[in-house]
This record gives sequence, C-alpha cells and structure tokens, in this order.
Amino acid sequence: MADLQKVQSGEKFAPKAADYNAFIDAALANRMNQTRGVSGKLQRNLSGGIIPVRNDTGADQNLFAVLSLSTILITPTDNLNEFSFRPNLFSGVALASGNLSNPFVIMQEPLKNASIGSGMVVGATPAQITVSDESHGFAILATTGLVSAASGIARILWKESGTGAKWAVISLPSSAGGGSSSAGAVPCKITSNTNAPEYTVDVYANGKYGSATASGATLYILDISFCDVLPVDTWVLGNTINLQITG
Repeated sequence: MADLQKVQSGEKFAPKAADYNAFIDAALANRMNQTRGVSGKLQRNLSGGIIPVRNDTGADQNLFAVLSLSTILITPTDNLNEFSFRPNLFSGVALASGNLSNPFVIMQEPLKNASIGSGMVVGATPAQITVSDESHGFAILATTGLVSAASGIARILWKESGTGAKWAVISLPSSAGGGSSSAGAVPCKITSNTNAPEYTVDVYANGKYGSATASGATLYILDISFCDVLPVDTWVLGNTINLQITG
C-alpha cells in the first residue's frame, strides 16, 4: 500500500509512483460509484435477508427485538427509482393482536426510537423465545414476542434448556412446517406480473401436480434480477411469510 503523506502549502511536491497510482485508483473507484448511482442497479443490497427498518414503536428497541412490519415508507408512487433500486425501507411497529399475521423482522442492532437500523426477514439469527414445552421445535408470534410451538413461522435451530424466557438460534422462515401448512414453502404458479415484485399466484399447497388450493394470492418475490419480471405461468416456491392469501 502506498505510504500517503500530506504536504504543506508551498512545499515542493514530487509524488512517488505508488502515491500517484493510489490517487488514480481512488478516482476510478469514485467514478465507478457515481456510475452505479446513475444506473441504480448496484446500489440495492439484497444479500442476507436484511432490510432497513425505521423504529416506529415509540420506544427504543434492544438488539434482537421483534417488530411487525407495518408499511413500506417509499412507494413506487412516491419515487419509482428509489423504490426499484434502493433498499426498501419499512416501518417497524410494536407487536399487537391486530398485526401478528403481518411479516416481521428481528432487529440486528439496538435501535433508538424513530431511527433506522437493520432487521432480518430471512436467515438465521439469535432471538429470545418464551418456551412452554422443551419438545417444541418452532416459534410463533405473540404480543409478547416469540413463543415456542409445535409448528410455526420460525424453526428453532438451538435453544437453551428448560422453559420460560430462553435464548435461541432460529431460522426465518421455517424450512418445514412441522406438519402444518401454515409455514414453509409451497409451489406457486404466477398468473399476473403487472405489479411485480408483487405477483398474483395460484397456490398448490399439495404439490404442483395437484389442484390449486388457493387462487389470486399475492406473493412478494425478493432477490431476483433487478430488471427482470418473471413471466406468467412461471412456477416458483413461495415462502408463506411472503404470501398473502385472501378469500
């Protein structure tokens, strides 16, 4: 690495080749960042199932707090370029009886009220769970946070022994439903892509070769190519945490 040294005004300046090359590298990196900013395509960070969340609970939140996702804060109507190519910012609110079926996040950093931080929607993370039965291998949402269950939206990979409030490592969403169709992944067939990345799908909970178990459901598909829209009749696996079935 170049041994970069600042110079004083009026001082004779004869840059070393390594120093000059370092300046060129920095200029090229800056130009690349500007190009990315224009196209927007490389600005969006979709890795790791982490999304930015604003703390709208009215109180400071601890590391690994569980928040319900209320709404997206920049819609396509507000700013289509920001919506399409920047990390989608969500409002996180306190768990309540009326939002337990909403998507949720586990915060990956302590967060002051009205501040923005990183929340996990997909992946493995530490979390606190209220364990009612040591045999439980899943967790579900309650107004008090995550509670253990025989099946649910989060798979318990490891937990402390005993019952009560326990530390655990969980997987979001659960890769299996523990015998319940309420969690996991199900085959879906896209029937409309006009509102991508929100797709209208038919759901085949019993497998793609059976009959559709739900029609006209909405599936939010993450982490596809920035400029691609999946065509109608495409089969996808839909995580039920991202699937809204009405009717």
